[in-house]
Amino acid sequence: MHRLRMGAPLDLHDLLLWLQGLAAPLAHRGVLLFMQVDDPAGPAYIDLDFEGLAETCPSEHLLAGKLTRYLYGPWQYRRIRRRLADAPEAFAEEEADALATAAYLRMTAFGPRAGSVRQRERRWMERALRSLLKENREINVDGFLHFRCRPFLADIDDAIRRATDEYLVSLEYEQFLDILRHFLYTTPVTPGTVYVLCRGDNTVAGFDDRLQPLDLGRMERIAMQAETNDLHPQDVLMSELITRAPEQLVICLPEAENAFAYTLMRIFAGRAELWTERVQCDHLMEAIDNAHATLYTTQ
Repeated sequence: MHRLRMGAPLDLHDLLLWLQGLAAPLAHRGVLLFMQVDDPAGPAYIDLDFEGLAETCPSEHLLAGKLTRYLYGPWQYRRIRRRLADAPEAFAEEEADALATAAYLRMTAFGPRAGSVRQRERRWMERALRSLLKENREINVDGFLHFRCRPFLADIDDAIRRATDEYLVSLEYEQFLDILRHFLYTTPVTPGTVYVLCRGDNTVAGFDDRLQPLDLGRMERIAMQAETNDLHPQDVLMSELITRAPEQLVICLPEAENAFAYTLMRIFAGRAELWTERVQCDHLMEAIDNAHATLYTTQ
């Protein structure tokens, strides 16, 4: 007979429901799970025992394996969701759900390196639970986690922080795009097409419909007068494009993906066309060369 305790009755009730879900699969293997609680709705403890176990599989081994699965699964997600509910950012429920999923996926990712690390952590936890259950018929699961599994809890908090930081950065990015879209669609449209050439080395160039380089002098002077000194040349080109508000924007992306090109597509939306075919981009670059254009480069 083993007795399990947890600090919060709701947590223990969740564990009780999860253990009940194991009864049928275990019965198919010829193992019977018996459980007893003082209050099914808000238990203070769970007493459980097994019948039909092979001699090679002591009850503490089976229970340690099942508890490890629970702690790395439902319990971990509940902890993440609870921590987000208490976060100072006061996320809406849908935001918190999405963040909890992102943090949980970080914790359960099984990439080449992360997978082996997680497996070692789980094996260590299972061995520690086996030892504890063998020595003590009653254990407090919360106490075990907080005193024996501090790195695991720290990893959960780190996953929450990383997921939250990424979300806040993406939120700021979307707000930034909304502001630029507002400026663009409240600016009178300039007839004609503007071409933007993006290369894999993060070099960009802007040309008018005569394939002459855009005059960025005015925007560069404004940038030089700005208080910030870290304005990227791509920001200067972006400002010129929004101020010009061309009727159509053609973005030529002949090589690797380019974040600047992606941002332009998001801002100009239906007024932008993306060229990724090598033939199209080669034709444009040949036409630019024939027009004796000089590339505006960010380097």
